[in-house]
Amino acid sequence: MTGAPSVMDVADVLLAAAVQRPTLAVIVEPGARGHEVLVETSEGIAHALTLDTVVGDAVVARVALVVGLDVAASAGQLGRATVSVGGATAELVAMTFHRGGGHGFEVRRLVGSSDALPKQEAAVPGGSDRLGAYRLVDKLGEGGTGVVYRAVHVALGKPVAVKVLHADVARDPRLATTLLREGRLASRAHHPGIVDVTDFGTTRDGRTYLVMELLQWPTLRDLLRQGALQEDRATAICRQILLALEEAHRQGVVHRDLKPANVFVGPGDLVKIGDFGTARFMRPGESGVKDTRENTVTGSPDYMSPEHCRGQLTDGRTDIYALGCMLFEMLTGDVPFNGETAVAVMIKQVNEPVPTPVGPGGPVSEPLAEIVRRSMAKRVESRYQTAGEMMVELDRAAATLGARGWRRWLTR
Repeated sequence: MTGAPSVMDVADVLLAAAVQRPTLAVIVEPGARGHEVLVETSEGIAHALTLDTVVGDAVVARVALVVGLDVAASAGQLGRATVSVGGATAELVAMTFHRGGGHGFEVRRLVGSSDALPKQEAAVPGGSDRLGAYRLVDKLGEGGTGVVYRAVHVALGKPVAVKVLHADVARDPRLATTLLREGRLASRAHHPGIVDVTDFGTTRDGRTYLVMELLQWPTLRDLLRQGALQEDRATAICRQILLALEEAHRQGVVHRDLKPANVFVGPGDLVKIGDFGTARFMRPGESGVKDTRENTVTGSPDYMSPEHCRGQLTDGRTDIYALGCMLFEMLTGDVPFNGETAVAVMIKQVNEPVPTPVGPGGPVSEPLAEIVRRSMAKRVESRYQTAGEMMVELDRAAATLGARGWRRWLTR
């Protein structure tokens, strides 16, 4: 960058770009040549300019001040603020991070909605409630962070699912940004085996919502409540999950919470992976990703890899470990490690050897047992290094099963 603009000027220009349509986000990435400034729109991400490292760090500090973050913090932070620049006003969510010796940030404009949800979220009476372009029909489910509604796009008549944060949760910028990140990463990892996210925005009262394809299939957890699966069925389901993971990892997305409750199984055992709420994006050259909050580990202990349990860096091999745990459960009807507390299970994930998988009819066939052992290796270097590598071994094991109808899954 030439000339002598002040750090404040540069920061204000980037904030102005984040506020203005059609920009969705402005990202400043520290790198070997300086800080790369990237601008994201609905068309994709484009490189805008490169800042000197010293200037880049100062710009990140200036933006952190604007959105109310601690400039001196060494760990990544999330903040939320309403910013007015050049006559335009928008609500922004900002995330700061430290990487490769430099500081970076991502500032994302929250897409607004002209309609608010009804104050009582527990019921949507008579299909009369509107949220932007969507008409809310009824409630599909509710969790600790939000509500999922069955809805329809009014203009297109297309049925969808809308996930909306609870009002109290929406006041926490970290949780609101987590929902946005879920939508962004699921969209980035676009694949027939991944639940499609089509839209997002905020209600008038500030709650974030995510619009997804409507999928009313049972989960793999629902199937496993009835007991172990036949080896050919378990193998077919596992292979479809691997196909989806292969594309997600190729796009740099690590799921980090793969478990039966997040896998939907439809007619003919078609499979889709959902819930990218704890997923992370691995940029080229990164050795791994971890939770954005220090001293915090999020995930499901029954399926967490040893490195994830320790709070260390994770990559696609963490998802492979989780899938190994799931394959063990599909074949045996039980998780590999049991414990009275989450911590007890995590300690076993780190220290205890993989149990021998034994199904209702006796020991699991050796080719599948070996796949379980290798995918659940304690050392990441000893695991399958990619989803494709595990898929090759799964196909070889399938050939020994003589499973009727297996070949229909071999098309990639």
